[in-house]
Amino acid sequence: MSGHKSQQLAPSRLRQLLLQHSPILSSLLIHAMVLLLAFTTYTVGKQVVARTQEQAIVPDAVIVQGVEVGAIPKPSLGADPTRAAAGADAPDAASEAWKKPSRGLQAAVMNPPGNVNSTIGAGNNSREGAGPGLLGADGASAAPFGAPAPVAATAPKTMFMGVSGNAKKIIYVCDASGSMVGTRIVKLKAKLAESVNQLIPVQGFSVILFKDERPTVFSNELLAANAVSRQKFKAFLDGFDVHRGGDSDPRPALRLAFLQHPDLIYFLTDGDFVLRGKNINAPVIEEIRWLNREKHVRINTIAVSDEDSDSDYLKTLKTIAADSGGTFAIAPSAQQASR
Repeated sequence: MSGHKSQQLAPSRLRQLLLQHSPILSSLLIHAMVLLLAFTTYTVGKQVVARTQEQAIVPDAVIVQGVEVGAIPKPSLGADPTRAAAGADAPDAASEAWKKPSRGLQAAVMNPPGNVNSTIGAGNNSREGAGPGLLGADGASAAPFGAPAPVAATAPKTMFMGVSGNAKKIIYVCDASGSMVGTRIVKLKAKLAESVNQLIPVQGFSVILFKDERPTVFSNELLAANAVSRQKFKAFLDGFDVHRGGDSDPRPALRLAFLQHPDLIYFLTDGDFVLRGKNINAPVIEEIRWLNREKHVRINTIAVSDEDSDSDYLKTLKTIAADSGGTFAIAPSAQQASR
């Protein structure tokens, strides 16, 4: 009996202990559940955050070597994705940079495709597309507007020292040796300014003054004849003066001029070409014939002279003009000029 009684008391004792310690057990169970929930939340949350912060994969076709991870090519900056903003490439970039004309636009205006007139234009300014055009690089032609006309007939007119010509790209190559000192250089500056001011923005120009083997160059590239270029040219003329003595060799200046691929050169001098006391008229003629061997440039020659005699240097200028299909004229130091 005592053994059976003891067996009955054991469960009762266990229930009593459970009831006595139930608050503690409940607290432990709740805390365990909270910890498990927290651990589960942390693990899942960490995976979600890692997935959302994962860097987007850049396709192999646009991955750039040598730059920061994730860099992609910048739009509208050509083939180099590491280039700075286009505005930073402009020379002398400053707060006035927005006023700088677009060189790309100038080149497009002064050098249309194929060195001919615009693909689409009205009347005589039109042509049928040849080579790369608006319809692609396969040479497809754009629809012509009006009857085509020769390039020379549509090029803007120019005028210098009474001599005229139709051209879009003009270079003035002028004598600035010691013999031009005084009234001649004053008149030359005035006529140069007058001629440049008559040009229009679709025309490009430059000026090269020669005296010895080191010519003075206004610009190493053709500049559009706009207000900015005219202002720069005025400053160039104001800062230039002739020094007495020295040679009169135009060949270095002519080489620089032909490198800029002009349509027309105005070539002015007031006497024989001389280098180290030696007459070089004949070598100058031969140099120009070689430079203009493809006859792409017309040369208008101008003699600044007080006499109409058929001197050697006048014959030289006539030959240069005739070889290129240009015009020869005499611009006397007096008020009259041959036209």
